[in-house]
Amino acid sequence: MDKYLFLDIDGVLNTMTHARACQWKYGTVRDEDGAFFDPEAIRNLQFILDCVPVKLIISSSWRKNGLSWINRLWKKRNLPGEIYSLTPILGKVEYQNIIDETSSFSYISYAKRGLEINEWLRTHTNCHVSPYKYAIIDDEDDFLFIQSDHLIIAEPETGLTKDVADKVIKLLD
Repeated sequence: MDKYLFLDIDGVLNTMTHARACQWKYGTVRDEDGAFFDPEAIRNLQFILDCVPVKLIISSSWRKNGLSWINRLWKKRNLPGEIYSLTPILGKVEYQNIIDETSSFSYISYAKRGLEINEWLRTHTNCHVSPYKYAIIDDEDDFLFIQSDHLIIAEPETGLTKDVADKVIKLLD
């Protein structure tokens, strides 16, 4: 059975606590690639990967830089695991009024991240025929109701803590 971990970055791997420490110690919170990642969050990601054979899918806005860029960043920063894929980027949502058949669209939709993950699952899991499990780690709740049992919210202050990692492992194991 395939197991997928949809991973946000801001508020999950780079935390407010670590950003304050970096600002105080180094005078900056980022390098040429973006915000520094919290070593504790990275250790907890490694813990998940050591316990569960999971495929990492980046659902963060960082994915907009592309898979090759994310893979280069992962190697450059010596991060655990390998990036399996990126979720698609939802451009706009089109609505059809069934009463008068008029159309409208929106660029921002509630549960946008959830819709992107749902589309990834639809296109990568053989239309849900093959059994799979998944978990989502994010610091926001921009998801579909049907994803609520798969969502683990990380506090942006502390990110991917041991408690968050334990919940992911329990969900996927």
